[in-house]
Amino acid sequence: QACPTPPRHQPSRGSWDQASAEEEPSKVLNDAARQPPSASYRSCLRCMQRVGLGEGQRLAMILLVALNWVAFLSGFTVHVGYGFQDSLAFPFAKGAGFALDMDLALLLLPTLKSLQTALRGKGGRAREWIPLDDPISFHIAVAVLIAINSIVHVTAHIFHMQLIQDSPPVQPDPLEAWRLSEEEKLAGTPIASQLLQRSYFTGILITALMLVVYVTALPAVRRAS
Repeated sequence: QACPTPPRHQPSRGSWDQASAEEEPSKVLNDAARQPPSASYRSCLRCMQRVGLGEGQRLAMILLVALNWVAFLSGFTVHVGYGFQDSLAFPFAKGAGFALDMDLALLLLPTLKSLQTALRGKGGRAREWIPLDDPISFHIAVAVLIAINSIVHVTAHIFHMQLIQDSPPVQPDPLEAWRLSEEEKLAGTPIASQLLQRSYFTGILITALMLVVYVTALPAVRRAS
């Protein structure tokens, strides 16, 4: 006599509904992940890559921004109280100048072939953090920081020179009988006269050269040439 086969367990309708309800969120997430990113998202990624925030440059950009803040704060704190009438415009200009000195020293490093070869030898996960595959993009990121620090540096100097010009002038004392302080001698000096000083003149020359470099590096200008 044959043994009867045990009845198969048939899931109830409620269990089927519960299982499908649990699968629906994961299915929706998978479908959303398969969808291509929107145009605005792709545009945002392109902008981030242009300023050096793309994949493969994260650690380098974090360190670079941190070094810029350290350089700015060191220059700012050292020169607090040295401005005309204790103006904060002067330490702001000096802090941005310190950061500019550091960025200009680092500007050419991403384009050095020997440095690229040494970094590529590390391999592995270093590619996710160090700009190995696109050093020109990191070079552009340093140039963006130079532009920002230059704007802060020049703007702070303009405010400082305007403060000097607007202050009431003191009668000149060629015989130094009144022993005027440096601030009293400088008070009321026009901006045009201040620009004739060597430090300001060299700054204007460097700014003009940098503008030429930035304009000629624009994609539209490069395509036209």
